[in-house]
Amino acid sequence: MEVDSTLKLKVTGTYSKITWKSSKKSVATVNSSGVVTAKMEGKATITATVDKKKYTCNVTVVDSNKTKPYKTGDTWTVDGIWTLTFNSVTTTEERYHQPGDDIPKQVVVLDYTYEGIDDGGNYMDMYTFSVIDANGNIARKYPSKDMDDTKLGEKCEGLKAIYGLFAESDMITVKVTMYDDDYCEYKAIFELDIE
Repeated sequence: MEVDSTLKLKVTGTYSKITWKSSKKSVATVNSSGVVTAKMEGKATITATVDKKKYTCNVTVVDSNKTKPYKTGDTWTVDGIWTLTFNSVTTTEERYHQPGDDIPKQVVVLDYTYEGIDDGGNYMDMYTFSVIDANGNIARKYPSKDMDDTKLGEKCEGLKAIYGLFAESDMITVKVTMYDDDYCEYKAIFELDIE
């Protein structure tokens, strides 16, 4: 669940009174109707008690709008969906531009590792990187033959993304937006040094 989202739980097959309880109210609360409200990142267990029997539901709360900047080598994990790590950012002398395009001042290669945890069989094509140079310019993506479709459930190391920067930079900011199978959006910010 996302912070501030709600989810209604129910117990079927009974007309008896249900008592709801959260193991960690700072993470998720539950009201007398079984509506869970996500409060902050973490894990909680919601328990429904019916006729002296207990039923549980484990809840993980995430905050995709959290702006903690990740660094080179840090792993962004969205539990049960994926992990993403930028391993390095290096420069290359390669230049690619169409007539009339500005020639980039610097071209960088982002080497990253992606692991899809959900093995639902879909492709990991629902993500974007916005790369920003030291002057705040949005970089232009270069075509890369190294990028292949990657099935969820696989760990892929050495993936490459190439960007042309319009200002010489020692560091770039990468804003990552990814979507799960239900089109829920998750965001992270990486501040990466250029080697």
